[in-house]
Amino acid sequence: MYQDSTGLVFLNYSSAFGFIGNIFFALKKIKTLFGIPSRAAGWFYRGIGSMVSLKYIQTDQGKVRSHPMLWAFLIPLILIGISFCWYYV
Repeated sequence: MYQDSTGLVFLNYSSAFGFIGNIFFALKKIKTLFGIPSRAAGWFYRGIGSMVSLKYIQTDQGKVRSHPMLWAFLIPLILIGISFCWYYV
């Protein structure tokens, strides 16, 4: 979640290393982002529960990048590759 003067919004973080990277981020990095001024950038999705697919979050201590588009393209390509291998082998 991200809170500013207008309210709360959910942030969707995606590591370049997939599930393992997300766990590492949750256990190690997230605590350094609590309660400090920051700026988040990403793609806003509106619906019943709005969310931001995070591109990066910038603080005085540095920038944390997210890679949502990497996995949006990589997973379908992997599945297509597996399907071709399964069909032709």
